[in-house]
Amino acid sequence: MLELSRQANAESLLVFADTAAEGDKPSWRSFASERELDAFRQTRETFSIANAATIDGHIASVTLTMFSSSGDWVKFVSHCYRKDGSLALATKEFRTFYGHFALVEKAYFDSVGNTIDSTKQYRDLKTAEPIEVDKEWINETKHLAEGDVYKKGSDLPFWALLRKQ
Repeated sequence: MLELSRQANAESLLVFADTAAEGDKPSWRSFASERELDAFRQTRETFSIANAATIDGHIASVTLTMFSSSGDWVKFVSHCYRKDGSLALATKEFRTFYGHFALVEKAYFDSVGNTIDSTKQYRDLKTAEPIEVDKEWINETKHLAEGDVYKKGSDLPFWALLRKQ
């Protein structure tokens, strides 16, 4: 996958998390490492985590992981950015026990943010095989699966922290 190759070639891997209490206004914080974030999470949970990779001083990729306090769902959103900060590729995977499915989406963007191509597929949580999902479950979880794609690096909720790195 493009994002994995970008992370493998990254000059630095950065870790961020929204440390606000559930339901409070987001409060993003930078962590020195995954280990430091894990230590923080021993005393207080975070429900939004970001891993960012830089190449040649610019943001190359960001993976956001968001999940519910109950553990009923998790969403992974990976972004690959061009040198100019525009989004080239976004992949989203929303996994939920509501209906026992995963929604996998991939979209390619031009440099101004228009979608060039996209795919969307529902998969079984256990087998990862493509499935048809009952519309009731799609409607029930739609608000959780949508959003969280940032078409410019500067739109990321922790952009100010990235600029300090």
